[in-house]
Amino acid sequence: MEGVANEVNYQSAFGTYKTSIKIEEGLVTYIRTMTMKGGKYPKDKYKELVMFFKSINKAEKTKIVLVSET
Repeated sequence: MEGVANEVNYQSAFGTYKTSIKIEEGLVTYIRTMTMKGGKYPKDKYKELVMFFKSINKAEKTKIVLVSET
């Protein structure tokens, strides 16, 4: 496998987002977890919320390349 993405771990007042990749015996397991915290936030936190979602969006677009060994 080429181009394996790094693990991601974003934390903010709004929630968390994590990814991990495991490679074992020819099996690739990609795990992603997103947890959102409920609540009311002041409007001055809006830019922080947008940045949190932009970071997640960027991580979601990450690609890996699988190369055949045969």
